[in-house]
Amino acid sequence: MKGLLIALIFIIAIIGVGIGLSAFAHTNYMGDVAVATDNGFEEGFARGYEDGFREGSETGFQEGSRDIYAQAEIIGDTNSLGSYYFLYDPTYDEVMDFLTEEKLETFWEISDYAERNGIHVGYVRCRVAMPSPETTVYVYHLAIFNTRDRGPVVIEPWSHRVVRVEAGETYQGLYNGDNSGGEGIVDRVTVVW
Repeated sequence: MKGLLIALIFIIAIIGVGIGLSAFAHTNYMGDVAVATDNGFEEGFARGYEDGFREGSETGFQEGSRDIYAQAEIIGDTNSLGSYYFLYDPTYDEVMDFLTEEKLETFWEISDYAERNGIHVGYVRCRVAMPSPETTVYVYHLAIFNTRDRGPVVIEPWSHRVVRVEAGETYQGLYNGDNSGGEGIVDRVTVVW
């Protein structure tokens, strides 16, 4: 009986030690979880604050520039207001709308319209070498807009199509990504903002 009592005390002691170790491990684990949660919250808050501040500033600048142009049109001064000249980056839909509504067909017409309305537009000079005995080189003048929703978009002024311009591809292939056959090879591309 004495052996049974010792075995029972030993089992109770082992169970007590197990419960104690389990409680200690659980407490440490919960402390680590709480610290990780706090750190994650602080890091997420900081990143969100910075991203929100940057996006808000960009949006505010764009909207403010557009409002300045609206005020300038009201008073009849489309080039400046208070000695400042603002340009904003349009959305893709804004670009396509004014291209079709205004019936603009050359880069220079697009550039003049964009400047009068405070829209930031760039110039893409695209040299295309045509296969012929004399190797004729044509220069295409394309417009580029840094749209807020789709990034840089290159527009062919006479067709209003979005094109992709890369040296070494055929100009015909710029419409659909197929660079096989047809027209000349793009020799050089220059972008001027």
